[in-house]
Amino acid sequence: MKQKAENSYSKVAFNRYGLLQMEYEDTIFEVWRVEDIIEKEERLLCQFKKRVLSFREQDVFQFKKEMDLLAKSDSPYILKVLDVGEYNNWLYTLHNTTEGVRLSVYLKAAYKFDLHCILNIVNNVALALSYAHEQNIVHGTIEPDKIWIKIEAQKLYHLKLTGFGIFPFLDLTTIPSSGELLRIVSYLSPEAVGIVNSPINKV
Repeated sequence: MKQKAENSYSKVAFNRYGLLQMEYEDTIFEVWRVEDIIEKEERLLCQFKKRVLSFREQDVFQFKKEMDLLAKSDSPYILKVLDVGEYNNWLYTLHNTTEGVRLSVYLKAAYKFDLHCILNIVNNVALALSYAHEQNIVHGTIEPDKIWIKIEAQKLYHLKLTGFGIFPFLDLTTIPSSGELLRIVSYLSPEAVGIVNSPINKV
């Protein structure tokens, strides 16, 4: 990978990660494409917008526990977790980068998926969720920004799901607009709204 001079970054996070480009943000966190200044590798950095002290201690503990489990994941459908931690009271996760782009990018571009491609996307997301449930992990909000795909000529080459463990940090009372609230609610998982039992509640 071509090395960047430090002053070419828009900012350096945690004294280690040079910010290259923001991929997306929501009410809970920002996701940045970064360069690890020490290892000279591109990563994805997910930084929470509120400090750790803003969250319940049990939620932070559960989140870190789930990320540690996903760090050991061998599922080809889940974006690899490299690290989870805190820096100056900011909670973050670090992930491998992946080929392709978020599903939301395709949808905004009005990309026309054929039926076979759609079924493959649904199947791969289901496999990722199935693996997570086996680890007693619930996703919470399965939205297009958290589904990374690579497609060429209607062929799905791979899919990676991310965004696990963040639902306990979502405060629906702070959503700034009814449109944003409706968007978030429409992507809530069955466990998040109580339609089915969470696997966490069964242990």
